[in-house]
Amino acid sequence: MLEKTALTLVLAGGASNLYDRLKRGYVVDYFSIQWKKLKKVVFNLGDIFIFAGSALFAAVQLVEELREILPKEKIFLKEEE
Repeated sequence: MLEKTALTLVLAGGASNLYDRLKRGYVVDYFSIQWKKLKKVVFNLGDIFIFAGSALFAAVQLVEELREILPKEKIFLKEEE
């Protein structure tokens, strides 16, 4: 379920940027962040969706890998006496 959500976010962000590119010839960026030494970062909602979907997909994959490894190692399991 989470993988489908992640894929949906990535595809929605990509479709949003593609629509702007085809309709206007460029992507409209409307968020701008500048903080201390961080240079001005400009992005849009499509970029946020792509980033969030990619991060969610990576997190799901990491949790699945840890679930495969940890039970075999029995690191966090207490032995019952």
